[in-house]
Amino acid sequence: MLPQGKLSLTWAPTGCPSQPGVIKTRLAGVGHQQLCPAFCSFWSWGPTTMGKHLLLLLLGLSLLWGFLQALTCVQCPRFNAKGICKSEKSSCQAHGSQECFLRKVYEGDRLLYGYQGCSDLCIPMSFFNRNVKVDLMCCSNTSFCNSL
Repeated sequence: MLPQGKLSLTWAPTGCPSQPGVIKTRLAGVGHQQLCPAFCSFWSWGPTTMGKHLLLLLLGLSLLWGFLQALTCVQCPRFNAKGICKSEKSSCQAHGSQECFLRKVYEGDRLLYGYQGCSDLCIPMSFFNRNVKVDLMCCSNTSFCNSL
């Protein structure tokens, strides 16, 4: 059983190009102990090079995470002229080629009602029929881009 205490890791340079350093552990009350010099020579990275590789790895993972995140859209089957959802407001996940949409119906310049959600086929456009206008907006750039 290991003694309980605070564990710390430190980098100790060796001065040798083939083995730039070793990792040393210190457990409070126990002292120093060298940790796997073979590991350090196997990777043969100094702390600066290792930091650069780690930074590149984290950057790559963060970019990949951004691409893998699903697009979330506001979903409201019908909202009123004040923009208040008349039924239960929720969200939906756009999958594949789906996009978020926002459809607004106007009479003259006055908003009558609208819809929000996820759509398989979304073509941004406006329809006019005498005094009634329907605007359809599509977006996929950020989550909740179809908010009012």
